[in-house]
Amino acid sequence: MVNPVFVEEHTPSLFARALPEREGHGRADRLVTAYAYLCRRGARKFWRIGLERCDLEQVAAIGLIKASRRFEPSSETPFEAYAWLTIVGELMHHVRDHERLVRTPRNLKALEANVGRARDACVARLGREPRDIEVAAEMGVAERTVSDVRRALASATVLPLDDPGARALVSGSSLPKTGSSSPTPSRA
Repeated sequence: MVNPVFVEEHTPSLFARALPEREGHGRADRLVTAYAYLCRRGARKFWRIGLERCDLEQVAAIGLIKASRRFEPSSETPFEAYAWLTIVGELMHHVRDHERLVRTPRNLKALEANVGRARDACVARLGREPRDIEVAAEMGVAERTVSDVRRALASATVLPLDDPGARALVSGSSLPKTGSSSPTPSRA
């Protein structure tokens, strides 16, 4: 059963215009141009904190290109439906590969960016890596809140076991810095 949302009158006529051209890339180029809006729609649907929307649009464009090259016009499936499912598949693979392995509780996830900004402000003011109590004072929250956020971040960070920071995390001796570009243990 075809979803009526995807059935549009211009789909067959687009193929009728595209098919007389050389097969392959000529048809694919026209389809990608005509259905580029699906990439923006898919990126909006899959956007989450930690994922860049422009990256999602590019991943969706890869899905649209794959769909335009693999689609068989002789099938009774509208191109838009076929393309949408291919785009969603590409986006699902991308999100799965780039999202955290461990689901962070929503309240801690919301505080994570705030902890990073407060940490950066403390580093700028103090000239050194701040302790949790200093970050908590900057945010106006309890020290426990900052340590919970840091523990949640550490549990969601995957490191190779031959990394010295990973050995420290496994042994429980320290947690990674919140907001740093590389997950290394803090000296706090």
